[in-house]
Amino acid sequence: MTYQRLTDDIKAKFIGLAIDLSPENLSCDGEASTSYRQTRYKTLMAEWKSLEKVVGMKVTEEMVWKWDTTKGGT
Repeated sequence: MTYQRLTDDIKAKFIGLAIDLSPENLSCDGEASTSYRQTRYKTLMAEWKSLEKVVGMKVTEEMVWKWDTTKGGT
């Protein structure tokens, strides 16, 4: 599967992960403990890596935000 052939569903999953990985969400606006943030980060990154395996390519946050801002991007 190439960059252009990523499904909207897969893109939506990456976008959701990127949103969850943002500092304010990861830290629950500063309310989360350090151990919670570390555990959550590791979990989210494991999901990200799993999706990369599904699509067979490295996916960067830059690519993901481009999809989000262009409603599908190229």
